[in-house]
Amino acid sequence: ARARTYLRELIYRYPTQGALSAWLGKWHVLSVSQGWSDAPARDFEKATACADQALDTTPDCPFSLAISGMIKGGSLNTLGGGAQLFERALELDPNNSLAWLLYSRLHIFAGNGEAALRLSERACNLSPLDPYKYFYDIMLATAQFVCGDYNQALMLAERSITANPRHTSSHRVRTIALQMLDRGDEARAAAAYLRKLEPQMTVKSYAQSHPAGDTPMVRTWAKLLEETGIPKG
Repeated sequence: ARARTYLRELIYRYPTQGALSAWLGKWHVLSVSQGWSDAPARDFEKATACADQALDTTPDCPFSLAISGMIKGGSLNTLGGGAQLFERALELDPNNSLAWLLYSRLHIFAGNGEAALRLSERACNLSPLDPYKYFYDIMLATAQFVCGDYNQALMLAERSITANPRHTSSHRVRTIALQMLDRGDEARAAAAYLRKLEPQMTVKSYAQSHPAGDTPMVRTWAKLLEETGIPKG
């Protein structure tokens, strides 16, 4: 909440810095993925408005393009438009590891596991000591999951949790991976801990707010979460 206040103040003081609006857009997406939002659809709309503002202000900023690609291509399921934004970001800055990483997220949501894995590995290789490493690890973990390597997905999810114990997306991936590996007792314990971090979470709210939308992948993951004891809602 403090970060949002500071971002708004910075945007007020420096209205020509489009990257600040991109950061605020990312904040709104994080609000949904972390379970902080009580109105996910509203936060997605605000994220989109922030992305538009960022690109209107600095149309050739690789960071603004990458965050806008994440918001427009992932959060709203407009995959084609998101891909164009990522391609432009990487044309301007081929070494932008975050753009590669978020582009992999787009492919994860589309169910393109091999492409997602290739892109996330590229991102990790470009920035092996990134302070945002926990997010790199969970994107790589999810790509591995989509490819069917549940053991590797579990290892990476646990490494992400070690780096950032309060990142709920990492706990969700860990819980789902454990269930897929038929480690039911551990999966239920992981789900119980996840509910401590996100008390209002239900299978229904997870499915409805997932950026990938109503896809077979999300329905499968929601079913696995229900099997671990997450309330149906």
